Amino acid sequence: MEELAGSQIDFAEHFRDHIFSRWIPRAIDPVHGGFHQNYSEDWTELPDRTRSLVYLCRMIWLAAVGGHHEAVEHGCQTLWEQFWDNDYGGFVWEIGLDDTVVESEKHLYGQAFAVFALARAGKLADANWAFQWFDLHARDPLYGGYVETLWSNGDQKVTGEGTDALGTPYGLKSMNAHLHLLEALTELGHALPDQRVIGALNEVFDVFRKWLVFPDGRLLYYATQDYRSASEVDSYGHAMEAAFLLVEAAEVLDLAVEETWAQAKTIVDRTLSVAWDHDHGGLFYEGEFGKPPHNCDKIWWAQAESFNVLRLMAERFGSPYTDFCDRQWRFISDHIIDHEHKGWRPIVLADGSPIPGSIKSDAWTEGYHQGRAVSLAGPPS
Repeated sequence: MEELAGSQIDFAEHFRDHIFSRWIPRAIDPVHGGFHQNYSEDWTELPDRTRSLVYLCRMIWLAAVGGHHEAVEHGCQTLWEQFWDNDYGGFVWEIGLDDTVVESEKHLYGQAFAVFALARAGKLADANWAFQWFDLHARDPLYGGYVETLWSNGDQKVTGEGTDALGTPYGLKSMNAHLHLLEALTELGHALPDQRVIGALNEVFDVFRKWLVFPDGRLLYYATQDYRSASEVDSYGHAMEAAFLLVEAAEVLDLAVEETWAQAKTIVDRTLSVAWDHDHGGLFYEGEFGKPPHNCDKIWWAQAESFNVLRLMAERFGSPYTDFCDRQWRFISDHIIDHEHKGWRPIVLADGSPIPGSIKSDAWTEGYHQGRAVSLAGPPS
C-alpha cells in the first residue's frame, strides 16, 4: 500500500483489476491466434479486421508482467508463426485474420517491440535472434543509430513519398522509434549482457544524449538521417517517457548515471513548465517548440508515463515532484480510470470530462503504458 493524493493505493490490486484482467485471459484468441484487439467502452467485444504486430507484442509483455504463462506462450507462438517473414526475416507490421500480410513493411518500431516482449517473456535466444536481424539490416553505419523503415526484403528505405507505418515521413528518423529501441535493448541487455547488444544499446543511448535531447530538455521528434532537426513537434508524453528510459539505460550500461539523472530532471522540469495543466491537473498532449500547447486533450499513455517518472523523481529529489506525482495520480483516479466499467479511458478532454463511447482497446490502445507505471509502483503479487 502506498499513500498518494491522500489515499492508500494498492497498486498490485489496481494492476489486477483495472489493467491485467481487462485483457488477460479475455483477449486470447484460440481461433485466429494472438489476442483480440477491439473492445468497446464497457468491454464488449468488437470485430477485428486485422492484427497489429505492436499490439501483439505489448500483450505478450503484459502477460509476462502478470505471470500468465499460457498467454505468453500463445502470443509468442503467434509472433513467430504469423508475423515472422520466413523468406527474408523480420516481423511484418500487420496481418489479416486469414494470416495474409496486410502491411509488409519492416519497421524498426515493430522490431523493437518484438525484442522487448520476447526479452520480458524470458525468450532470450529468440529476442537476440530478432535483434540481430534488424541490427544487421537497419543499423546506420554512416551516422549511427538505425534506419527505421525497411522494404519487405530487408533493404533500407530512406527515400519516398508519404509516411511509413508509424507515420514518420520517409527519409527521416524519429525520436519515438529510437526511444522504444532504447527500451528494448535495455530490457534485453539487462537479461542478456551480450557484447553486441550492449554495444547497440550504448550507441542508441549516445544518439539521444548527443542529438535528440537538447540542453534545455526539449526532445527532437523528427530528424534527418544525420540528425539535423526536421520538426518543431513537442510531444510531452514522449519527453516524460524518455526521461525514465534514459535513466534505465544508463543504469544497465553503468554509464553516466548521475549525469543522466540530471538530464532526466531537466527534461521533466521543462515538460512540466510547458505542458502541466495547473487548473485541472494532468499533462497536455502536444505542442510546438516555443508555442502554447495546441492539443490539450489528456491521453491515457501520457498520463501513465508522467506518473511513472514523477514517482521516480519524487523518490530521488523529493519536492516539488511529490506534489506533482500526487496530483497526477489524482487526475488519473478521478478522470482516466473508469470506475464503472473498469480499465483506463484512452482519452478525456482537458478538464477531465470523458468522451462517451470511447473504446477501451484497439491496435494502439492496450495495457502497456499504464501496466508499466502501476506495476513499477507496486509489483503484481
